[in-house]
Amino acid sequence: MLETQLQQVLQANNWESRYRFLMKLGTTDNLPFDEADKTEHNLVSGCESQVWLVCKQLDGQTIIQASSDSKIVRGLLVIILSEISQLGIDKFELAASLNKYHLSNHLSESRANGLNQIHQHILHKIQQNS
Repeated sequence: MLETQLQQVLQANNWESRYRFLMKLGTTDNLPFDEADKTEHNLVSGCESQVWLVCKQLDGQTIIQASSDSKIVRGLLVIILSEISQLGIDKFELAASLNKYHLSNHLSESRANGLNQIHQHILHKIQQNS
């Protein structure tokens, strides 16, 4: 199901369609997050929307979970976490992922800065857990 939804974002032929698919992408099925983890400690600073991020170790593997109070940001988080899962954190490049999904030209400067903050926060959390 997630793969199909990601393909819809990739194949959308205009920004309005891509935006709609992105908002549908940010469901709790695609972005599970424990409400108890929505704490000040897990809040990512530097984002206009509220974004929470948790990195956990499970069977020697780092699990990254995130959520937001914004539907569009949740959709963007699904893309980021999916790309990290596929590529690995060492090979993941935020700009390349945004370009892949034809999103770079449609994000405001503040939203792009917020996504960069999220990426940096993920890197920091992973380093803490290592």
